[in-house]
Amino acid sequence: MQKRLLELPSNKVIYSDTIALAEKEKIFLLLKSRNLETFIESSSHARERGFELIGIHIKTPGLKEYLKSLKRRGGSGFGVFGVSSGKEARIAINAGASFIFSAHCDRGIIRRCKSETVFSSIGCLTPTELAAANEFGAK
Repeated sequence: MQKRLLELPSNKVIYSDTIALAEKEKIFLLLKSRNLETFIESSSHARERGFELIGIHIKTPGLKEYLKSLKRRGGSGFGVFGVSSGKEARIAINAGASFIFSAHCDRGIIRRCKSETVFSSIGCLTPTELAAANEFGAK
């Protein structure tokens, strides 16, 4: 018996869906947990209560494997926050993150998200940081 492979949406479709959800819901739930089991339980409860966009902290043990398993099953609406470098953004995106949150303005994060068509939210406080984010290609 042949296994039927799940056809996964493109990054552009995921990006568009994430933008549409963000515009509709206006809320991202960011969960920080010491272990993956607590995150899975909490995110399951959040989904049951209507949260569509849920973020997991980049330092959560087992993050990559969990996101990859979600991606294989066609799961969407999960992203990563606390990302501090382009390398971490690459790891999260390759694992299947639908969005990236960073508390600071980093050229590598912005460029990686833009090149991979992944929604990003970059922290900027000063006019200089805003100008830099714009120069790096942030939307």
